Amino acid sequence: VRVQGAPPAAMHWMQPHPLRMPGVPNIHTFHDLIPLRLPWSNRHDPKRLWLRTVRRIAREADHIIAVSEHTRREVISLLGVAEERVTNTWQSIPPPLPMAQGGPGLARLRAVLGLEPGGYWLFLSTVDPRKNIPRLLDAYYASGSTRPLIIVGQKGLFHEEQLRLLTEKGGTRTPDGLVRHLGYLPRLDVDTLLRHARALLYPSLHEGFGLPVAEAMQVGTPVLTSSTTSLPEVAGEAALLVDPTDTRAIAEGIRALDTDDALCARLAAAGPAQAATFSPERHQERLAALHRRLGLLP
Repeated sequence: VRVQGAPPAAMHWMQPHPLRMPGVPNIHTFHDLIPLRLPWSNRHDPKRLWLRTVRRIAREADHIIAVSEHTRREVISLLGVAEERVTNTWQSIPPPLPMAQGGPGLARLRAVLGLEPGGYWLFLSTVDPRKNIPRLLDAYYASGSTRPLIIVGQKGLFHEEQLRLLTEKGGTRTPDGLVRHLGYLPRLDVDTLLRHARALLYPSLHEGFGLPVAEAMQVGTPVLTSSTTSLPEVAGEAALLVDPTDTRAIAEGIRALDTDDALCARLAAAGPAQAATFSPERHQERLAALHRRLGLLP
């Protein structure tokens, strides 16, 4: 890539694009290496081209940014990048919409979605194999909870298999009505559902960061998530961690959150402080520190 006139001080590519600007430092952000770790769960096609791209970036980039320590370690181990060339700045999360606390959002929760605050579980993400939804559904029913499980997110790869239990109303709910897939929703609805859920259930198999976890903690919603990949880093001590491959452990976690109000209160209180680690202001500070280290800022 070339520009007319004076070039910028640096080029920061926010994804591993096959692009480079000659004559200036080129920085690339890697959010994850999921196509390498879980190739069966990802639509990156053709994968050979993607692999050649990230390998070339690993060789030629002046610096690489990762959004978690887990992603940083994978860039180092899987792509052979020297440790001093990869920096974790974490990821920033946007603030919640102010109207999500009540008013039209809460009225819509009750009147349109038929849900009460604290009366449902929420899963928030694209429906694809990496998100571990079949185990989550099995664990949910094994837990014995009568709070409905609401799934929000667009359909991804192999979504038919992931939502195989949802056989009613065009594949949007289970016969007993306890599990519902609402699809992709506007942000106001998402913020409202996230704020008023009993807990976010997010036992994903692999994450480069885990944005829904941080967003739930930000608004004081308890979280159940995985004890693997980047998720323990993001959750800290503000979430209930379970083995995402152990259906029984997920079910026991749901049962604990279903019956233990004190546990939910403790997680809700701890969440905002943990989520503040990923505020735009904190992220800006970390990014500026890296730019100074690279000689891009005084």
